[in-house]
Amino acid sequence: MLKQLSKHDMNYTELIRSVGMNPQKDAGKFSYHLKKLLSSKLIRINEKTKLYELSHSGRAMLEVIEQAKRKLSGSDLLIVRRSECSIESFDKNKIVNALVKEAGMPAKLAHKVASSVEEKLLDLKIEYLSAPLIRELVNSVLIDQGLEKYRHKLTRVGMPIYDVTQTIKNASKQGGANAVMRTAANSVLKEYVLLNVLPRNVADAYLSGMIDICFLESWVMSVYGKAYDASMLNKDEGADVCEALMMKFMEDMFAVEREFLLYNLSDVIANKKLSKQLASTLIKTSSLSLFEGRKFVLNIADGLENVEDFVETFDKHQKDNISIVVSKDLVENALARCISREGPELVFTTGSKSEILASDGYKISVNNPENTESFLCGVAAVNMPRLALQCAGNEEEFMESIRRTMQLIITAFMKKMNLTNMLYGNVNIKHHFIVSPCGIFEAIKCLTGEYPTHESSDILLNVLREMVKLALKGSKKDFQIGVANACLLQSSKRMIKSDIERFGFKTVSNLSPYHTSSNFTYSSTVVPYDTKIPQEDRLQLEAKVAKVLNGGYIAMLPKPTKDKEAQEAIELAERYLEVGCDSLKFI
Repeated sequence: MLKQLSKHDMNYTELIRSVGMNPQKDAGKFSYHLKKLLSSKLIRINEKTKLYELSHSGRAMLEVIEQAKRKLSGSDLLIVRRSECSIESFDKNKIVNALVKEAGMPAKLAHKVASSVEEKLLDLKIEYLSAPLIRELVNSVLIDQGLEKYRHKLTRVGMPIYDVTQTIKNASKQGGANAVMRTAANSVLKEYVLLNVLPRNVADAYLSGMIDICFLESWVMSVYGKAYDASMLNKDEGADVCEALMMKFMEDMFAVEREFLLYNLSDVIANKKLSKQLASTLIKTSSLSLFEGRKFVLNIADGLENVEDFVETFDKHQKDNISIVVSKDLVENALARCISREGPELVFTTGSKSEILASDGYKISVNNPENTESFLCGVAAVNMPRLALQCAGNEEEFMESIRRTMQLIITAFMKKMNLTNMLYGNVNIKHHFIVSPCGIFEAIKCLTGEYPTHESSDILLNVLREMVKLALKGSKKDFQIGVANACLLQSSKRMIKSDIERFGFKTVSNLSPYHTSSNFTYSSTVVPYDTKIPQEDRLQLEAKVAKVLNGGYIAMLPKPTKDKEAQEAIELAERYLEVGCDSLKFI
């Protein structure tokens, strides 16, 4: 009876049944024992609820009985190997403390769960008892008892032994010890974000492939890109701007996941000596393995003088991790150079001084009050073909699913903003976020049976307008959400893989404007830059789309390989930039 009442208070009928006795046949026998327990004050009747409950003496007696049981059964001899690299005797109270502290469980319920775990351990007679195994048993008991919400809070993040072993074995192919450490850290942090940072519905949308949040594994600690004002660095009591930049990059090595965005470089570029120093510093820094996978984007579109000379200093740099954003007026001269020699990626822009660009054309405002920094905090993508396939061609349902999905992404962005503020403390930050519609060309075909053209683009434009409307509605003063043209290739690959698993290869491949093979992807720009569309039709369609988007529209044109193709490419590029595209690059 004492043990049953330790679980919860009961009335007479519940109590007699809980000890396996029949209320009709065993009433006399049960009443005798009940009176004994009442007279010895081990149990009592609660005055308010009129239910039987354990008294303080009863709890103490139950603990004495359990201690005696442990002594007799040998539970005191259970040795636990802890994850903190120590060995100690099994102590049920440590489970209780963990449940209360980590899961927020009431103490009484925690004692009940811990007792169940202890019984299970004794029954199993486990020889090698470890802290992770105890945690697994605790989780099992929580599931058995219908306590899933507490089990979720106790989830332990990490990598299975097999995965760690394979990562170490493949270390030489993946970049040595750094790759092993990075893979392990990414695995833990990604699980942490999905389990404990993002709301459950957002995490589910990510896991299902409905949305992609780029670089989720570093989401807690890093931002996608950060803007660096070179003019502010130049004012620091005559400090060497190149040295100051190098120090900033090293400081932010783990804080910036993808792009270092430099601007206000006109004073540096005007000085030949400083200009060469800057180029040399960037080439050396970008070549370090520490910055692998990152890009340095130089926004120098606010001037024309000395820009070409500055670009020439990078001619021998063959890597693709430096991008230079220049004025659209340099298209002709720069393109002629591109044909004859290699160099950094050039992005041509029509932008203003109040905005800078990331390498994929994402716009970031730098028109900030003093002591305010601009961050491109996060980039996400919506799986448009998935939404179209799920609504089976129903346009109204498709629009509603876009609204729901955009709300999930905005919720994720708000979480990220709070994380960034927490990490940077009292720094004033302007948070920028970008969301892109991945595979929207394919989604329109799923809805209408045809790809959009400049003559039949109403549905496409309506979808994009709705996304921009929702992004603006979710934005605030220092929390800006933009809808952009380009999504990352990794997002496209991840989404198409999940859709093939769900809908089958044939269904998904039938939507593709590409030649389908086992490794085809969704289009990563609104109007696919690498499909066969008549050039005039493409230009008119892209012009319409560019006017709708608020987060940046980058047009991508094939780089001419011969001098005779150059003039045609120059004229085409100039037309794209005249009709409303914010930026353009040759690929």
